[in-house]
Amino acid sequence: TGEGSVDGQTAGGKAVQGIARRAAGKPVIVFSGSAKLDPASWEKLRASGVAAVFPIVQEPCTLAEAMAKASENLRVTALNVFSLLKLQQTAGLTQQHA
Repeated sequence: TGEGSVDGQTAGGKAVQGIARRAAGKPVIVFSGSAKLDPASWEKLRASGVAAVFPIVQEPCTLAEAMAKASENLRVTALNVFSLLKLQQTAGLTQQHA
């Protein structure tokens, strides 16, 4: 799922939490423009089924620059995340071992 900015409000009812609830126990990975989570907010997201949050911005930039490069940044971040998941699968690792 995706969100412009994941923050304390995300755990309180934004789309991410709704998607996590509908995922029925399946882990949810969130891609966001930015992530500003304190430990309590992160724990609320984890409790709702969010397995990980990945901000996609690759370098410091303005909001306009981030939005202009959103597609490219999402692609790069997704490639990295799914490469990591593939590596985990290939190595026979499980969450219990990570």
